[in-house]
Amino acid sequence: IPVLTIREGKHSARPGRRFERIIVGIDDSEPSDAALATVVDFPPEDRHHVLLCGVAGSAFVVGGHEYRQAAIDELHEETERVVKTALATAGKRGRSFEGRVVDGRTAPALIAAAEQEKADLIVVGSHGRRGLRRLFLGSVAENVVQSASIPVLVVRGLQNKNGNFTDSSRRLATMSS
Repeated sequence: IPVLTIREGKHSARPGRRFERIIVGIDDSEPSDAALATVVDFPPEDRHHVLLCGVAGSAFVVGGHEYRQAAIDELHEETERVVKTALATAGKRGRSFEGRVVDGRTAPALIAAAEQEKADLIVVGSHGRRGLRRLFLGSVAENVVQSASIPVLVVRGLQNKNGNFTDSSRRLATMSS
């Protein structure tokens, strides 16, 4: 079940309020696929402008200059591929979204993109990690929710009865048809 968080203030919910400018955090994961599927299914009046935003976290690349530059280039290319795949998936459902690759740490980069676009909603997928996995791997969704000044919709990836994520390719194939 997606969870919408809204902070008090200028972006608080108002009767009849629509989300017109939406940023969707995109990566190569089942939770990201679930976030995209959710936005694709929004009614047209709630998705006037949707930006699929992939974050190339090159701030974490270390090594000599040549190695670092080659790794950053590869990271950007992979992120561009993920965004293009998401755009194609949305296109198969008759949705015309935009895509962009930004650099930086994921949560701050998504929030900065939302501010730049004057977005009124950020949508992110969540792995739903708990315990030590969450402590060591962190939670982009949690960081976005805590730091964003606009509403954030958190969509959890589909899991099977064992708690493992379903095959993303099957989810994307289902979304595309």
